[in-house]
Amino acid sequence: MRARTGAWLALLLLALPAGAHEARPVAVTISDQGRGLYAVDLRAPSSIDADNHPVIVWPADCSAITSRLVRCARPLAGRSIAVAWPVYNPAVTTLLRYQTLEGATHTAVLPPSETQWTVPARLTASGVIRSYFRLGVEHILGGPDHLLFVAGLLLIAGSLRRIVLAVSGFTLAHSLTLSLAALGLIHVPIAPTEAAIALSILFLAREALRNDARSVALRYPVVVSATFGLLHGLGFAAALGEVGLPDREIPWALLFFNVGVEAGQLTFILAVIGLAGLARRLLATTRAIAWTRLHGRVAAGYLIGIPAAFWLWQRL
Repeated sequence: MRARTGAWLALLLLALPAGAHEARPVAVTISDQGRGLYAVDLRAPSSIDADNHPVIVWPADCSAITSRLVRCARPLAGRSIAVAWPVYNPAVTTLLRYQTLEGATHTAVLPPSETQWTVPARLTASGVIRSYFRLGVEHILGGPDHLLFVAGLLLIAGSLRRIVLAVSGFTLAHSLTLSLAALGLIHVPIAPTEAAIALSILFLAREALRNDARSVALRYPVVVSATFGLLHGLGFAAALGEVGLPDREIPWALLFFNVGVEAGQLTFILAVIGLAGLARRLLATTRAIAWTRLHGRVAAGYLIGIPAAFWLWQRL
């Protein structure tokens, strides 16, 4: 009983929902057209019901001319707007961009619990840092495909030294392609990239199940992590592309989005290691340890591989 209980505790961590990035954020872009006119673009994820499509609540002196054009008696800078849900709040993130007449861009990332935003009077580096750091953390922790890839790396790496090398290779690789794609230096279609990310997770699951000491993945996990990390960086760049980069604060936005991704990734790794340590304490018998070594790796491999296979088929 102790062996089975400990094994289930270890494996439950990997039982993540099979829905990688299905809940896209609500994206709102407001562009100052001059003379009190503002162009509006509001995009909601396809998962939102048609009768619950969000609407923007403007200040009292603003009136809609068309669905994409609003006139305000006074400038929006320094005043609040809100996103209202007709039926219920579906708990999705809201990404807001406000483009001034001079070309500056203010960006904010609101968590599901916040629906109101005060348009800043001027762009500040601290505001950009907070928004993009939060966006990076939310993206990695809300993306089970990326987390399952990291879990697969931990599974095939084994020792602490090999885990550090594998995770470092993954970090450097995805940071490179994230930066290049976000800056527009490389252009890769999103759909095949997402399919290839699912395939990378499936590959790790297969290698964990084979457990062949002669395979390149088990001998040199850093090679695998760095190679596939290039793909995952393109996936991160696609998420960043939904928000865009503020024209005058691009280095800060790009840097702290990446820092947020790394912070979320490190949080997940520490949680895995902590639960693995708890499981080892619960399985403090020779028989239990032998049972876990025999069946635990197989169970973990399937918990990683089954959703990856589903995502691969879905994305193809």
